[in-house]
Amino acid sequence: MKARHIDTLSKSEYSVLFHLINYNRLSALELSRILGYSRQNVSAILSRLVKKGYVVRLRVGKRVFYEPSSYGREYKPYPYKRFLLGKRAVITGASRGIGKAIALEFAEKGADVVINYRQVKHDPLAHEVAQEAKKYGVKVVVCRADISTENGVKKLYQATMEGLGGIDILVNNAGIIEPPADWLNLTRHAWLKTIDTNLYGAFLTTRYFAKPMLKQRYGKILYIASVWGTVGSANAPAYTASKSGILNLTKAMAKELAPYINVNAISPGNIDTDLTRAAGEEFIRDVIEQTPFKRLGTPKEVAKLAAFLVSSHASFITGAEVVIDGGFSLR
Repeated sequence: MKARHIDTLSKSEYSVLFHLINYNRLSALELSRILGYSRQNVSAILSRLVKKGYVVRLRVGKRVFYEPSSYGREYKPYPYKRFLLGKRAVITGASRGIGKAIALEFAEKGADVVINYRQVKHDPLAHEVAQEAKKYGVKVVVCRADISTENGVKKLYQATMEGLGGIDILVNNAGIIEPPADWLNLTRHAWLKTIDTNLYGAFLTTRYFAKPMLKQRYGKILYIASVWGTVGSANAPAYTASKSGILNLTKAMAKELAPYINVNAISPGNIDTDLTRAAGEEFIRDVIEQTPFKRLGTPKEVAKLAAFLVSSHASFITGAEVVIDGGFSLR
């Protein structure tokens, strides 16, 4: 067969071929559900791929399936790691820490990203993340909005629809922790601010962004919880309560949004972020001592797990809590 140049396939054609290589054999309907494209669009792409010799068409009984040809299996113009190519993702709380790492990981994997953050003082940080993400050749939208309020979520939703034209992936990462204090001195304001941001904000963004996902019959929602939501923290009862709520919100939404949307949660342990460092050296030494791996985790490690959970590789996982804590929660 005559050699082909690597630019002979469009991004949408490559995305279809890539998923056929992963799954081996799929129908047009199955592909449309995985990719979030219309069935008509997928059928047209498949016809072009068959004509070019990258895909073969098979009839099994009354059903028609497609699988990559021998040449199609060898065709890898993009690095294999770009398995989120063409996806559109919103990451809340993405100007630093775990959210920043997730945004950059998704961009590296080929996804267009919306970088959300709340504070004006983080404008330079958010735009720095955007510049890094653009190096991967993806679309990037920056949106400062407070997701603990409905107006803030509306602003984020509008920016996403205008900037990316839709959404395939939502990562609810934004979170705060109340000032460490004895629970007797915890104010109502600090309690409500923490719950509103960490729990109500996650629910609000889900309510808005799940609608277009349901319409296109495809979507991935990921909540960033915490091991403290399971083991509890005496120094941060509001934070602990909010993260425990996130774990049950994950299960509720997984049931509510099935079978078209996968909903999962990641529970990081002690990760090397500003939030963890703010707890002080004594706290860090203590948790490292209690962690079998004897170190803090990195935001990059959490981001790699997040990329897997929102990809087609995790298509049969929903309602799950995946703990990444170096063994800290083992007792």
